[in-house]
Amino acid sequence: MKYEEGPTCPEGMWVCSKCDVDFCLVTGKEHISRSPKYLSS
Repeated sequence: MKYEEGPTCPEGMWVCSKCDVDFCLVTGKEHISRSPKYLSS
């Protein structure tokens, strides 16, 4: 996972370096509208 900033996510996001999935830095929610997943520890 790596940290990135972008115009669609001003607070930043976690991006998986293997599959390129984006997750919100604040909520852990995946950045897709249909059946989003959440990060957990």
